[in-house]
Amino acid sequence: MTCSPVTQVGDHVRDNCGALFADAALGFVGVPFRLHGRSERTGFDCVGLVLASANAVGIRLNVPAGYSMRSAHPEYYARWFDQPELRRVLPHEQGQDGDIAIVRPSAQQLHFMIRAGGGFVHAHASLRRVVHMPAPSPWPVWRGYRLSPPD
Repeated sequence: MTCSPVTQVGDHVRDNCGALFADAALGFVGVPFRLHGRSERTGFDCVGLVLASANAVGIRLNVPAGYSMRSAHPEYYARWFDQPELRRVLPHEQGQDGDIAIVRPSAQQLHFMIRAGGGFVHAHASLRRVVHMPAPSPWPVWRGYRLSPPD
């Protein structure tokens, strides 16, 4: 499947890319958790889940290098999201399937989740697998991003 930015259905504009991205993320529920994991077979961390879901819809994202589960430098991650295939979503715009929520489980940790199916898909380190959990996020949302494929 490949993202197309939008389609018009009557008076409603549908974000196909976001919907397909969310569906791809939901398809990974149950995959094992693995720090720095990039393979559905061996496991994902939260970065790997975002990358694999984007790849599934034909979007290639650059991978951050040298990140850890604990980081006091959120701007490092913000720079990773500064690429043409992504756009920042302001708080009043957040909430669509396919939005990437960067949350703060603690002062020293950022975590990536994908909005999908009335909740969030994310690689849960404690549960050791990719899970779908209902909204709202139990953690504060620091920033949001949306796939923005080339036209």
